[in-house]
Amino acid sequence: MFVHAEGQVPGHEEAPSLSGEMPAWMQPSSYRYDPLVTTDPFVPFIRKEEPPALQAEEVPLSRPLTPLEKIDVTQLTAVGIVWYPAGNKQSMAMVQLPDGKGFVLRKGMRVGRHNGVVDTITPEAIIVREQGRDIFGKQITRDVLIKLHRKQGVQHD
Repeated sequence: MFVHAEGQVPGHEEAPSLSGEMPAWMQPSSYRYDPLVTTDPFVPFIRKEEPPALQAEEVPLSRPLTPLEKIDVTQLTAVGIVWYPAGNKQSMAMVQLPDGKGFVLRKGMRVGRHNGVVDTITPEAIIVREQGRDIFGKQITRDVLIKLHRKQGVQHD
């Protein structure tokens, strides 16, 4: 180790005495946050609030959902339609879920995750009316068309 003529080792400064005062930069600040006078710096300036009508409609059902109410209407495939034009009997339609299970639909049955109801059954399609709210909270109604796709070369009249 190399020692200077003054008796100090290079790179080692004398430690400040513990009994002396601390330097100014180590002194605690006298500033105190007062929530009554100043605003909270962590609260955002813009508050995002949900429309109240959107929150009020999310009411749990008192009955369990059917398999047709657990999937989206667009996932259903129309397999067949029995249509009565005279109106003395109710028309029926057979649909298939993505997993292959089949169900018979009649007018007024509940279908889909968006409170859909079978509105009309025609010879070519099933019309399901869904009701809900858009992103602005406005009540909207949309009709979903489930078309019956006929096979090539098969004609039934």
